[in-house]
Amino acid sequence: MVDIHQNKDGILSYTLAVLSLDGSGPQKRGVSVNVQPSKLVVKKSLIPVTFRLRNNGQTVPLPTGLHPSALAQHFDYDLYRLEASV
Repeated sequence: MVDIHQNKDGILSYTLAVLSLDGSGPQKRGVSVNVQPSKLVVKKSLIPVTFRLRNNGQTVPLPTGLHPSALAQHFDYDLYRLEASV
């Protein structure tokens, strides 16, 4: 589950991420992360880190009939897990 939404009537809906068991598909995957280490400043024993994550992959058109609602607005996303250590 990526996000929870609640409308004015209290009805919940969810944004889900799904991992394909058939591989990554025909899309070209790519990601870059840019951290500005010179801007790291300790504040109250915390080190806030700001970075830019860029999805630089390439999508491909979905085959017709793949899904009843195969609209780019629903399928044109990637989900990345980030891990950081100090």
